[in-house]
Amino acid sequence: MALRYISLKERPTRLELEAALSPVNGSLFGKLGDGRNDDSPFVVELRTKVGEWYTDLLARLLTEFLPVDPEAVRQFLLRRRDEVQEPQPELSAALAVALLFVQERQTAENLLVERHPAQMKAHGIEDFIKEQLPKLEQNWIESLTRAVQTNLATHAYLRAHKSRQQQRLIGRQVPPVARRVLQERVLCLVGAAGVGKTALSLEVAYELLSHFKGAFFATLRTLHQIAEIWQELGEQLKLTCRDDGNWEGTVRTYLRGSTTLLVLDNCEQIPGIAAIILSLQEECPQLSLLATSRIPLDGIQALVVEPLSDTDTEALLKRTLRRLVDRGELPENWQALKELHGGIPLLIEAVAGALQYASVDQLLDIGPCPFAAIDDDTEARRLWWMYSCLSKQEKQLFRFLGLPVLSFDGELVQVLLGDEYDGYQSMRVLKRLLTRQLVHSEPEEPDGARWYYLLPPVQRLAQALLKQAPAEMALGEKRCAHYYERLAYSLEDPEEGTDFKREQHLRTLRRLDRLWDDTRLALAWWQNSGREDKDIAAQGVEFAINLTTFWEQRQLWREGELWLRRMRNGLQALPPDVEARRLTGLGNMLLRLGQRKESRECKEQSLTLYRELEDHVQIGVLLSDLGAVAFEGSELETAHLHLTEAVEVLRRHRYVSIRAEVGYAKAINNLGMTWGLLQGDFDKACEYLRESLQLKHDRLATAGSLGETLLNLAVMTGRLGEFAEAMSYLDQAETLFIESGMQWAVAYVVCGRGDIWCRTGALDQAEAAFHQAAKSLWELRDKKSIASCVEGLVQVAAHKNDWRYVTRLWAVAEWLRQRYKSPRFPVDQVEFEQLLRQAEDAFQGTFSTDMSSDSLSEVVFAGLPGILLADV
Repeated sequence: MALRYISLKERPTRLELEAALSPVNGSLFGKLGDGRNDDSPFVVELRTKVGEWYTDLLARLLTEFLPVDPEAVRQFLLRRRDEVQEPQPELSAALAVALLFVQERQTAENLLVERHPAQMKAHGIEDFIKEQLPKLEQNWIESLTRAVQTNLATHAYLRAHKSRQQQRLIGRQVPPVARRVLQERVLCLVGAAGVGKTALSLEVAYELLSHFKGAFFATLRTLHQIAEIWQELGEQLKLTCRDDGNWEGTVRTYLRGSTTLLVLDNCEQIPGIAAIILSLQEECPQLSLLATSRIPLDGIQALVVEPLSDTDTEALLKRTLRRLVDRGELPENWQALKELHGGIPLLIEAVAGALQYASVDQLLDIGPCPFAAIDDDTEARRLWWMYSCLSKQEKQLFRFLGLPVLSFDGELVQVLLGDEYDGYQSMRVLKRLLTRQLVHSEPEEPDGARWYYLLPPVQRLAQALLKQAPAEMALGEKRCAHYYERLAYSLEDPEEGTDFKREQHLRTLRRLDRLWDDTRLALAWWQNSGREDKDIAAQGVEFAINLTTFWEQRQLWREGELWLRRMRNGLQALPPDVEARRLTGLGNMLLRLGQRKESRECKEQSLTLYRELEDHVQIGVLLSDLGAVAFEGSELETAHLHLTEAVEVLRRHRYVSIRAEVGYAKAINNLGMTWGLLQGDFDKACEYLRESLQLKHDRLATAGSLGETLLNLAVMTGRLGEFAEAMSYLDQAETLFIESGMQWAVAYVVCGRGDIWCRTGALDQAEAAFHQAAKSLWELRDKKSIASCVEGLVQVAAHKNDWRYVTRLWAVAEWLRQRYKSPRFPVDQVEFEQLLRQAEDAFQGTFSTDMSSDSLSEVVFAGLPGILLADV
């Protein structure tokens, strides 16, 4: 090994010392003492100055620790301590540094106190070391200590993984993969979920430890945004973030000067991860990176990890089961079995092999198994478990091809599965085709959803395979599409009188949450099939209409708008009642997206159609909806006129149907709000709202609808000074919104609490509530509603007589109102005009509400969660 000469009389930096003692050919000191025959000037000078043992020791320190057992390092250092006879301060300081590196602080302190009692009385251990080794930078010891702890922890993790494996990976060749990592520096292992990418990457990292100064493993499984990656990497590298909170800069700076292997697991979770990997490759010449992903990453060399062969699968399963029997340790479930053999092979393959190796009954004797959850025959159990092991992408692929395993909702299993269908064999062969040929993905609407298509050769092979199955694929698709259409219909069918029951409504919503990808594909089937059959097209439109409630409560407004438009494309005409319902649903989506003008146009067209049909109930409902649109735009006089007419129409026909009664309840709810916010008549507002609440209770309205009226009642009773009653309404509303999964409405409740606390003088609680609500709304992308939170903070600042902060916050609130076209209600405007006059008096005519960059910065850094940065 050749060492570059650096005189110890100079003051070398950490990087200079590191470069001087770094290996030339990528192999560090393989064993302790390997460089002691080197006659370079640097080594000679070290020997002359501090002795041969110190040469080995310092070399060991500055190469940032070889991948050896920490206990072996500790024993070596303790032996060296015993060999030193003369209590030279410099030698003692160097030995103390080494002991600190292996987390033997107490031993280091005892050593220095024993040998240099006088100097240690006046110094701590760090001061003593800095005085005796002035060539080292001030923070070098601390930074290297962190680096060592990280490296030792990483090596321990990899060794633990190796010990769990105990034997070689079955069906995997590690050296060829390791060579490719060294040659190409950046490599991505691509394969289906559970195929063994993670286990292989860890094995490769262990194989390459001697080529790097550190190997770090970071899983991105729970991350979804680019910003989260840098913090995760920083924490895995045990770095301290800069004062400005810039994790990205901290990590990049560290990796530029480090010979490191970085393993990134589950890269498919993060859009744009490929660009980050490529930028690191360019910026960090000594960095090597091994990634795992279920899909190829753009611009990065891919190595396909295929499923194990039948022979390897059986061998692995037998070995695992035999080991369990020998130890007397039977796993509680199949997840535990997976962990025992390092996560490989593909669980679908493992279970398939298990079913060949033993009967289902025999396997069930091992312990609780997911098969037990299905009261069906062996084939249904097998299909359920195999399907649950697939990745989201693979499920979409199988569904796209029309396999009769679109989903394994309990009811659908009974609808789709046939006794003669060999789903196991078809799925297994098709899975191999997918894994070998990979998948080409094309993004399509709605709302960024990705539909996955097979490459043509794989598609042809898959179709040939599926023809062997006796079940008719088109029939399977049709059955599934009708199943989801019926599921959506159960969300809202008011004529029956039972579908507004809260429990049934919530069950349907939760089922759609769980099966939403399947529902999208069912929508696509209705759309495609409707191009040739007008009746099917009309049914598809009704399917989309029935999903409006789901889209609204799950904030999928853009997706709902796109589907409601798309299902109409290519159709010359729809039945008037269907078209009117579609326009109503589309108007609801547009209103939530802040497109009030377009929403009003849709609802006016729908109202025209209902007038032609002489459907008085729907006329009343649409008038109420138009009132709601005007209300959203703070056009309270227009809203009041529409709602007054709606209430009159629906009152005359309220007993015609449940829809009429529910429509009447919604109309008087909105009318009550206009009485309060337009006229300032809060007593009359509460009267209308209480009547609406009673009607909704009687008709078992949905939890979300009940919560809306309770929230409005809280606002009005709070204005009347009935704060305890208002808080009670807010608590009830929050419970209902949480049941319905309406997180944006929960944020409104928090904002309402802030208003009550502000009015009762609990200013600190109010301020915290407004901040929490603003943060939640920002995360939910409901930016226009943040203005109310900022105005709440304005009131808090005014009560604290912090008039300068009032001006800053007011500027932000005004900007938000203008940016998102959300005018202020007249009642609120009166309050704020009084408040601003007070601010103007406080500043004696110098008051200004113009928003400058300084005011924006002060507001943001005062605690608002960056609500304006993206727009400004």
